[in-house]
Amino acid sequence: MNFEQLKILHHIIEDGGLNAAARRLNKTQPALSIAIKKLESSVGFDILSRDHYRLELTERGKTFYRQSKMLLQDMERLKTLSQQLSKGEEPSFNITFEQSSPPDHYMPVFKQSLQRFKATQFKFSSGYRFSALQHVSEGLADLGIGPWFHVMHSTGDFETLPLGEFHLLVVASPNLISYKKPITLQSLNDYPLITTQESGLNFDNESLSSFKSASQQCRVNSPETSRQMLINEMGWGMIPKHYVEDDLKQERLKPLKILDFESEFTGEIRAFRQRNKTHGPVAEFIWQSLKENCS
Repeated sequence: MNFEQLKILHHIIEDGGLNAAARRLNKTQPALSIAIKKLESSVGFDILSRDHYRLELTERGKTFYRQSKMLLQDMERLKTLSQQLSKGEEPSFNITFEQSSPPDHYMPVFKQSLQRFKATQFKFSSGYRFSALQHVSEGLADLGIGPWFHVMHSTGDFETLPLGEFHLLVVASPNLISYKKPITLQSLNDYPLITTQESGLNFDNESLSSFKSASQQCRVNSPETSRQMLINEMGWGMIPKHYVEDDLKQERLKPLKILDFESEFTGEIRAFRQRNKTHGPVAEFIWQSLKENCS
């Protein structure tokens, strides 16, 4: 049994007979018949029935053919993998993004990359505040996407690409905090603050928190956890707007208008990668596609 024999069997069945398969493979019908006979001899049973005008699979042949199709598909994938690896395409590629980044900045490009580089194993991850920057700086990710501030250059030599903006809102459940009277930072001290877990970067500490004076803080590692706690009236906090747009429409959450402090924040989203690292075809395709997507 060999790959060529399985390929001939596939074309006889899929193309509708010896004649069509011979044309497709540019071989003679006798040559195909000999190949099938050798295949049947090697497996020990008839794969094709010759009792009718048109060749048909026997019962055992049907089972054999189903498995052979899977093998042929695997062989085609292996062939594609070999071709891509020979071109220098990365066998694996790790991407980390912060969930405060609106998905429309990068998800269409990720989809294109998965479809184009089928031999590459992609790993996507997201997490706590500035986790994307930390993972890229430590070499755990090839590409990061997240909020960008000038101070981040202090953590390494990065090439960056502006993608758009993130938008944060201070919100709470209308059942937790009354909107009928003025809201001040002091009055919010009566309620727990739902805030984001800090990263291990040297510039990330409590001094970055806009609401560090809150008397009780509950730290979470994802916007979805924060959203669930806010909806369930466990506290108030700041959250990416794209995470709660439906909750705002349904009035499960409402923006807080704080008299003595800003209630909305907007910042820059960037893609970033280590400048001194060699970037292969997958990395360059994603980088250029992100640039075109946001131009």
